[in-house]
Amino acid sequence: MSFHSSSALHDSKNPRGFTLVELLVVITIIGILIALLLPAVQAAREAARRMQCSNNLKQIALAMHNYENANGSLPFGSYCRVVSWATGILPFIEQQNLSDIYDPTQYYHDGPNLVVAQTRMPFYTCPSDEPQKLDDFYYGVTQHNYVSNHGNTACEFDARIGPTKNFFGVTFRGAPFHTSGYIGGGIPPLPTVRFADIKDGLSHTMLASETVQGVSEGGGGRMDMHGVIWAGVGNAFMTYLPPNAAEPDRGHNLIWYWPENSVNPPLIPTTTANVTYAARSRHVGGVNCAFGDGSVTFVSDNIMLDLWRAISTTEGGEVISGNAY
Repeated sequence: MSFHSSSALHDSKNPRGFTLVELLVVITIIGILIALLLPAVQAAREAARRMQCSNNLKQIALAMHNYENANGSLPFGSYCRVVSWATGILPFIEQQNLSDIYDPTQYYHDGPNLVVAQTRMPFYTCPSDEPQKLDDFYYGVTQHNYVSNHGNTACEFDARIGPTKNFFGVTFRGAPFHTSGYIGGGIPPLPTVRFADIKDGLSHTMLASETVQGVSEGGGGRMDMHGVIWAGVGNAFMTYLPPNAAEPDRGHNLIWYWPENSVNPPLIPTTTANVTYAARSRHVGGVNCAFGDGSVTFVSDNIMLDLWRAISTTEGGEVISGNAY
């Protein structure tokens, strides 16, 4: 026969719970684990977004190839406020229905063209950015994230005569795309570029990269037209500045841009007709870039400026190793 004390019987029927100190320790440990895990989850999500962005640029590069094959040259970078590379490649990116209604004799915000310019297109949108559009004060057109390569200097915006031949000591060395032509002034656009014209080689010449969608004030207030890709210089980047440059872009005027909003790129109004816009992204550390051979590479913000300019030119004659960037 065995005997148990009343206290032993009491303990077996009513096991001891956690003390307050033990509970606080467990909660602290869980909090630490979550704090350690959260950055990894966020990094994984951003990696997935950056991969989707890369896939978008891959599709754009392939569409540009198909356009060049069908038409004998690349599309216009931008012709006045009428057409751009973004409208030109629509049939080659499974958007024949939108291409059919786009009238290349009208401005992008007039007539049936406004339907196209107001359409949000996922393949032109980086998932790391927040989709934006201009308000009704400027027709409610959508903004997007991909821009064509206009070389290593700037654009002569007011005269619409194309690239700036010499910009603060940097000599223009050719580009796959141009901003040129002015319907109202009777200025025709520059000839479009063939792949055969890209003497530096397709694998070492960028076709497109990224920009950020400018955030506007709304209600007819300040606009920021970064990412208005339908025509004009909002669909272009130049490599005079490095990727995600701390130095400001040079814009046509401050009516169309709102750099005081810290989420927008820095910008100063140009005192001449020369405008230049850096490649920019919402990714950390660099921008995705599509090359003429169809490849897409993430280029670091810390790339040497001379090399960055070299991979934007078509006839610079630079010698570039395969792993230089």
